[in-house]
Amino acid sequence: MTQSTQSGIDEPSEALLRDLSLLGAVCRRAADLELRATCDGKAVTLDAAVAQTRQLIADAKCPAIVGMNTLTIESTRQAVALARSIDAALLPWPLPSDPVTARQPVTQTATLGHVLSSQMILWVGCDDEVRSHPLAQRIAARQPLEAQVAADLITIQKLRDSHRANPDAGPIGQFKRVTAILPAGCDPRIASQWHKLAADLQRQVRLCVFHLPHPRAGNIKGVCEAITWLTGVSPAAAGVRFVAGQTQACSDAATLLKNGAVDLVIEMHDGELDWRDLSLSRISIGPAAQPDSVVAFITPGLTPGVAAQVMRCDGLVLWLCDDPATAPRDPVVELLAALR
Repeated sequence: MTQSTQSGIDEPSEALLRDLSLLGAVCRRAADLELRATCDGKAVTLDAAVAQTRQLIADAKCPAIVGMNTLTIESTRQAVALARSIDAALLPWPLPSDPVTARQPVTQTATLGHVLSSQMILWVGCDDEVRSHPLAQRIAARQPLEAQVAADLITIQKLRDSHRANPDAGPIGQFKRVTAILPAGCDPRIASQWHKLAADLQRQVRLCVFHLPHPRAGNIKGVCEAITWLTGVSPAAAGVRFVAGQTQACSDAATLLKNGAVDLVIEMHDGELDWRDLSLSRISIGPAAQPDSVVAFITPGLTPGVAAQVMRCDGLVLWLCDDPATAPRDPVVELLAALR
């Protein structure tokens, strides 16, 4: 492939950078879009790294593409095409939702616009670390009225009982627009009860539920939505597999990795995933070369100024640049196409 050496990234506007900061820690500024590669820790040309990766893929019986939070929507399309061509599994992480929430019939999910227009914010089990997320800070800056609520089943069940008896009970019943903010990884049983409370009160109060993304979620919402659009199968439960041209939902990604079925991992993640006790060949594609990778492609990640799209946790699609007509393309698109 042609080595990318573009360095003329336009300076993004402050408004764009503020919007992109809500994606979390993986959205970063890059000096240029140059791709670099290593094999067994030693610097090599991109062509050599691509050739070795192709050989590793050809030798693999069950490859998997894992992580993907540093991919744009455009590069996700190429990742899906790559997975389909080599009968690989797509295992996004961190998942934007859990299988219980994805299947429940009652949901009262809020957009960020709903959250920012609320009269009262209920922080459900959100400690100081959770509230340090840029998105949580943006919400707190706009909303002076707030309350801290414990994230346990007893608390939410008591709230549901009290509001059945008196819909005007505080602190929820005193306002017309309220949002419950749940942390990433909230127990799905607790999340389900908050959605049901919101449904119970919908005639009196517009209570919505908003799940904060994982601190390193990046574009994982856009990745999962793009996979669903392209395959017809949602990866929200555990992932998607391609087997002999057929698309299947994964029931348990952890088991798939640990039972020895997967023998090659193509890791696309900002930060090291936990591979303890797993004997796997690894190829890493991301902003930093991962330890023990046979081949590593160092990419800019989610870089402001690139003509590519990402999706905020509430589903809003954002460009990484102010003007897609003049901004440089995402170099990972060409890299993944070359690996096919």
